[in-house]
Amino acid sequence: MKVLALKGDISLISVQDDALLLDVAKRFYYELNDPALFLLKSMEGGCSEEQLREKIVAAYIIDPETAASDIGRFIAELSRFDLLETVEEAGAPVDLAAPVKDKKDKRAYQPPLLRLSAEVMSVVSGMTMTPK
Repeated sequence: MKVLALKGDISLISVQDDALLLDVAKRFYYELNDPALFLLKSMEGGCSEEQLREKIVAAYIIDPETAASDIGRFIAELSRFDLLETVEEAGAPVDLAAPVKDKKDKRAYQPPLLRLSAEVMSVVSGMTMTPK
């Protein structure tokens, strides 16, 4: 089965409460909010849109219809910036969120955000990066 994954030259970096998606080849970075980071981590190793929807509904306070719509927009945005590829599913997807039975244990939701910020070199000069 074909699934979505980040391209090989794209790296995720999380530092304290901030998350960045680095496109080293194009020398850009993108700021991410928590749901965007959650979705991108879910895509490591490949994940279908349906699997993404199930995971985000399990982890956040959101209904399946809104999740599907937001994920579709987020995937379109990732595709517009040429950050995704379609790959053969490699095995069991990463389980980032076990189903939450009690709504009070779920995280507050906001639509995934991917914001183009600046050229990488102006920000990461002198910083040590390790690929995903």
